[in-house]
Amino acid sequence: MKGIKRPSAFSDASMRYSLLAAHASSLCQPNDMTTDLSIPAPSIDLRRSSAVAILAPDPYRSRNHGSERPRCSRSSMSSGAKTWVWQSTINMTDFDGFLNSQPRLPRLATSMHESGAPAGSSATVDYQRFGELSIPNPTAPLPVYIHVPFCSKHCWYCDFNVYERMGRFIDPYCKALIREIKDTAGFLDGRVLARCVYVGGGTPSLIGAKRLARILDTLSGQLGFKRGSEATVEANPSNTTPSLLSALVEAGYDRLSVGAQSLSNKRLAELDRLHSSNEALLAIERAKAAGFRSVSADLLYGAPGQSVPEFADGLKETLDRDVDHISAYALTLHGERAMRIGQSRGGQTSDEAMAGFYGTAAEILGDAGFEHYEVSNWARPGHRCEYNESIWQGSEYLAFGCGAHGYFAGRRFSLTRQPQTYIDAVVDGQSTVEHVDVLGTTDRLTEAIAFPLRTRNGIDLRMLAETFECDLVDEKRGAIDALVTHNLVELSDGRLRLTDSGMILADAIALRLLPDEVSEQSR
Repeated sequence: MKGIKRPSAFSDASMRYSLLAAHASSLCQPNDMTTDLSIPAPSIDLRRSSAVAILAPDPYRSRNHGSERPRCSRSSMSSGAKTWVWQSTINMTDFDGFLNSQPRLPRLATSMHESGAPAGSSATVDYQRFGELSIPNPTAPLPVYIHVPFCSKHCWYCDFNVYERMGRFIDPYCKALIREIKDTAGFLDGRVLARCVYVGGGTPSLIGAKRLARILDTLSGQLGFKRGSEATVEANPSNTTPSLLSALVEAGYDRLSVGAQSLSNKRLAELDRLHSSNEALLAIERAKAAGFRSVSADLLYGAPGQSVPEFADGLKETLDRDVDHISAYALTLHGERAMRIGQSRGGQTSDEAMAGFYGTAAEILGDAGFEHYEVSNWARPGHRCEYNESIWQGSEYLAFGCGAHGYFAGRRFSLTRQPQTYIDAVVDGQSTVEHVDVLGTTDRLTEAIAFPLRTRNGIDLRMLAETFECDLVDEKRGAIDALVTHNLVELSDGRLRLTDSGMILADAIALRLLPDEVSEQSR
């Protein structure tokens, strides 16, 4: 983009964030102990995270909206919703003496069986998903996540709930998905409406515009989704034809998320992507021409062999196409296949190097006028993702499709992961729920601190006091004063917010802000 200097691997931003990465060590883990935090993640592509010490899931790719429960270590976190396990073994270093002890974190949730939630309930009265409901009539409209698990190719580094070479399942799956929405809407009986929609995967664009239009029409007819409200759909550059994009806009989708991942052909081939850099840029251009209100691009950093200048060039090429939103995620290796292939290509990128990528993104996008509204997400003014922002602010949301995760009626639930099992359950009128976590007060308080802290809006201190009787500033005065002194957080307008420097340490800082009674449970 014109007017933006090309940062080098040793630019001021890279050096500054590398130093912050070192500071992150002192925020995370004492004495090489491993903390295991099972934390429900919002539906968002949260697994590839942009921060060095991540507590919560990484988006929604924003993206791991609807996937399994991945194990996230180092700088990893999801977009749909799942439960992530945060693990870290980072050596403690002294951070000016102010973070001298790190409490072990509590596991947040009980299993469905521990909570006594009944199994095998019918889809009509789905007690696993909704419990013994007492819903106000009506509630505030909620976000909705839809999972489409099909991909042309399952990339080696990807641990989302996706399946390749399963074209025969697409039609019965979509029919089951629509029936699940209708069954749920019948049970809710108009008490819950859809405010915004995110269709993720997988590759939703693979199922075609007609099926995607039918999904949106069903949400409109059954859950009151209003045309003109935010409706996001993900697409891969290799199948974003002008006719498909125009049909999606006509169907009511106003936001497209393009899975570019990289603008280097060498890197794309190594990542098993089926598109070229030119196709990624062309997809953005076509989406703008088709009339999407907002066009977003996903970019990965920290891939084996990738350099900061290469990543910076990709960012600038994307900006040259007038993209409205960018989600940047750190590539982390999970699972036997990803670890084996990743190690053969140089292994996991170091925290210090990841910090250099992150600082470069913050500098380039900031200079381009983008708002850094969440740890992994940047947007031009007026183009933030409403769905993403709602999830990070702790909103409940509905979720449909195999492997999808949702949050409703005080419980986080995940749906069965296998497409055939999911289809059979819907056809037989059985519950599609595989797991339920019933959140207690401690769980909700932890989330009310950790999740919104990742956003530019920060923590609503009045809400904490009114909902949980928690005076966070009074209880954590010492830690907050130290964080303010080090220019990592700021207090203003009744909110506690991260500074630009604090963003990279979002979840490590959240650990320090957990109230004492929460920390005591993990000792």
